Amino acid sequence: MFLYANGCSFTWGDELAKIVAPKKLNNEQKKRWKKISENRPPRHDDYWAGSVVISDNEEHRLKYSWPGRLAELLNCDGFDNDAFPGGSNERILRTTTDWILYNKDRYPDLFVAIGWTYHSRFELWNEEYKCYKQYNPNTRGLDKKEKLFIDSYWKYTYNDYERISNFLQCVITLQTFLKYHKINFLFFNAIQDLHGLGEFDLTIFDHLLDEIDRNRYFLLKKGTFNTWDEEKKYPRGPDFHPLEESHAEWAKVLYNHINENGLCND
Repeated sequence: MFLYANGCSFTWGDELAKIVAPKKLNNEQKKRWKKISENRPPRHDDYWAGSVVISDNEEHRLKYSWPGRLAELLNCDGFDNDAFPGGSNERILRTTTDWILYNKDRYPDLFVAIGWTYHSRFELWNEEYKCYKQYNPNTRGLDKKEKLFIDSYWKYTYNDYERISNFLQCVITLQTFLKYHKINFLFFNAIQDLHGLGEFDLTIFDHLLDEIDRNRYFLLKKGTFNTWDEEKKYPRGPDFHPLEESHAEWAKVLYNHINENGLCND
């Protein structure tokens, strides 16, 4: 079995290693990155602040983030951690479907694990940079033209109900896609759950929530990797990302849910 994982920084393994720009990589690190990304379809999105997202110790990050740990527990032949720091749910949907269509014949026994992120994040194509860029309320490093556009979006266009609806549509679309291709999967909340959105009337989304497979969406309404980690009081990095111990234990939580519900047996 091969494991494919996608999500944001809580899946990527931020703070297990440092993000570095490609120009700072030596030849050996470039070779390792090429091998790690050999399963990826051609894309224009692997950029963060204009740089390829890669760490100064890819082997450590990949091994000790929860996808690497879960792959060990599931006795997988291999895995691909396709997450992206600061990535949006739109990116998760786009890149996951893209990866599967590119690789499904190569990995007929595939399991997909997704850590969904904040509903407020979104992505846009940036023609100047020739790539998709990810945005959130705290995005930094924008140039003057980009900042003018994004500030206008937050002021005049952004709406929480629209973004929550968009998030649920992403979940349902990916769920439908995976079931159509007969691929086993598990979803969970990495950072934000619906319970944390109590100020909003979520009953208007009941028709969408009814379509989500609760068996394959671990803790859909209440519970996240983030809140679980806070309750366990594991050490965190300076930017409050989970570290090695937390990733390892969270992988066990996911593994137990997969086993108890026979999610690899369909």
